[in-house]
Amino acid sequence: MNLKTNIIAMTILSFAFSAQSQITSNFDPKRLQDINVYNNINTRYGSINLDNVDGSPYLKDEFVKGKVIDTKKNQSFDAFLRYNIYKGQIQIKENISSDNVKSLERFNQYKYVIDGEVFQLFNSSSVFKGGSDNGYMAILSEEGKEALLLKNYHQLYTPPKKATSTYDTDKPAKLETKFDYYISKDGGRSFIKIEAHKRRILDSFFGEKQDMVKDYIKENNFKFRGSDKEVENQLRRVIAYYNSI
Repeated sequence: MNLKTNIIAMTILSFAFSAQSQITSNFDPKRLQDINVYNNINTRYGSINLDNVDGSPYLKDEFVKGKVIDTKKNQSFDAFLRYNIYKGQIQIKENISSDNVKSLERFNQYKYVIDGEVFQLFNSSSVFKGGSDNGYMAILSEEGKEALLLKNYHQLYTPPKKATSTYDTDKPAKLETKFDYYISKDGGRSFIKIEAHKRRILDSFFGEKQDMVKDYIKENNFKFRGSDKEVENQLRRVIAYYNSI
């Protein structure tokens, strides 16, 4: 093992011990729940083995180095994180090689930075349905301004389908990640669902500001088309402009 490899290995090991220490010292142990990661999901069709499903319940299958922000204590620390969209659950590992996976009880005092996106728990019976009135959304705009732009990931499960003729083939179950955009103008207490469409976006605004946003969209020739990244960037710019006027 050469010097460079030794340095990398020592850095990873150092981060692992640091993360373990930080998790233990920053979280009330009563709020950390040990979870067993099973290779199945419960659906209204019964328990389904993920080996037989196209897709994944996770935003990313792998744990990634992220950050936990405690908004009440105004402090943060690093951790290995993964977001289970299907369960609406942030999972935490003390170190990347550990089999011990934990989940923090759902408290909105924490924010989680996962792969560049900032997630926080929000309460809303109109956004989150199916037995839960809260869930995580990604914050896409600068906080503390009049309007927040939020992204709600959710998943669509399609059961397996048997072939109906010799010309057809069996289709496996499918788990697709979807997302919707919301605007909140009261700090995350109520939400307006928006679509990437000029008219529907403008319907979220009123009065003189609506006319100004309309002009801004026209001047920048925003069509809200193209890749997800391109569309989202245009939405971010619209909300940033709205917050600046």
